[in-house]
Amino acid sequence: MADPIIAKLLAEAALQAAKDKEGRKRLLAVILGPVIFLLLLIALVLYIVTSPFSALAAWLTGEETIAVDAFQKDYGYNNDSGIFDRDFREADGQEYDEDILLGREGEIQVVYYNQLDERWKEEPYGEDKIGTHGCGPTSMSIVVSTFTDRNVDPVEMAKWSYENGYYCPGGGSYHSLIPKEAEHWGAYGG
Repeated sequence: MADPIIAKLLAEAALQAAKDKEGRKRLLAVILGPVIFLLLLIALVLYIVTSPFSALAAWLTGEETIAVDAFQKDYGYNNDSGIFDRDFREADGQEYDEDILLGREGEIQVVYYNQLDERWKEEPYGEDKIGTHGCGPTSMSIVVSTFTDRNVDPVEMAKWSYENGYYCPGGGSYHSLIPKEAEHWGAYGG
């Protein structure tokens, strides 16, 4: 418990400081200094947490920076493409009736679906459309149709995802969609 005499002295000092203009400025600096420092520290931590490789690259030189850049590109860490980027626009409207090979030629025939295919891009995914928010169900359609004996298109997959609570309004799908859809459709044994 604080000593009442010290508390009274501190209160009087604060009142005196608030009375004169210079005192107010010093009091404001004493209060705002730590607050601004704390906000800057939080911003730095958030930057490092949300973009660790970019933050790390700022302190690296030479071959280390090249290694970080290669890692980001190899694993798609900084994939900023959106539905209006060139790759999506060029695929828009195309139908993919032929399988695409994954791995060495002839090893695995992949059933490929594109969320912007004319057949389903305007179909609903909850309150949204498959073309704008259905990347999760579309990707899982590829996985299930490739690795099981079932052919499940993005419309059917989006319907199942929505009905089972994996649709995230305005944000696509919850990440839990991936293992649950794989398990439901028999593409995951774990």
